[in-house]
Amino acid sequence: MRSPRDYDGKHLKISGTVTEKDSLLFAKYFVLRDKTGEIHVVTSRILPNVGESVIVRGRLDEAFSFGDASALVFVEDLPEKER
Repeated sequence: MRSPRDYDGKHLKISGTVTEKDSLLFAKYFVLRDKTGEIHVVTSRILPNVGESVIVRGRLDEAFSFGDASALVFVEDLPEKER
C-alpha cells in the first residue's frame, strides 16, 4: 500500500480478512484487510462472508486518479474450473 503504482497491472496473490461485501448491478466486490490496509476486490464468484480469511489471485488496477490521489481495486482472476 506504500507504493501501489509499482504494482499497477501486475498479477499478484493477496490475503486478508473480509471486512465488507456488496453486489451492485454491474459488479460484485468485497473489501480485504491485512496489516498494510484495505483494498476493494472485484470478483465474479460467490462473495465470501464478512470475517472470513481468504487468499485471492488477480491484478491490481488503478480505477482512477486525480492529481496525487488514486483509487485502486484488485480484480480477481477466475479459478481454472470457472473459466
